[in-house]
Amino acid sequence: MNIKYGLLLIMIFGMVPIFAQQICFGNCQEAFQKVKSKNPMTKMMAAGRLLKGMQGKCELPEFSGTTLTGDTLSKEMLKGKVAVFNFWFTTCPPCIGELPGLNRLVEEFGGEEVVFIAVGRDPEPEIQRFLEQRTFKYHHLSDATAGELLGQFCILGGFPTNMVFDKDGILKHISMGGSPSENQEKYHELKPVIKRSLKK
Repeated sequence: MNIKYGLLLIMIFGMVPIFAQQICFGNCQEAFQKVKSKNPMTKMMAAGRLLKGMQGKCELPEFSGTTLTGDTLSKEMLKGKVAVFNFWFTTCPPCIGELPGLNRLVEEFGGEEVVFIAVGRDPEPEIQRFLEQRTFKYHHLSDATAGELLGQFCILGGFPTNMVFDKDGILKHISMGGSPSENQEKYHELKPVIKRSLKK
């Protein structure tokens, strides 16, 4: 058997169990553990397929946290609003590369019923130092909240991860990874999703 073909079959059949039921935020970690392969690329592809399968079906998880400026954010407070989440860390080149596009989205939609929330993987002092040097216009959740949310939002290793939830709290878009070079790619990807979600 062709080796590449054999690897493809292993990948496909290794992922079958995680798609046998509806996967959402509450059971995504358990589903991901069923992927048998130890190959990092295979695991990443499985994570991507799992998360993409949640689009249009899964609700925003219950959460509550405090931002770096002392404001409270929660699922309850986001009712009737479009919620845009970014999961990132300070030394991640693709995370930094997409900042101009993300900031542009905040400039265009920040006055509407859209809330932009950043969940950083780093300790709070590191994020504060980063924000002193670079502009990132999202609301930044404190590290105590962020550590918990990475699991609740099924962040399986792909950074940056962007999610958009519509006014009903339904996941409408998810994307992982990006380009290290500063560009507007993420802006053009997320803008139409936000506009559609605002019309709900």
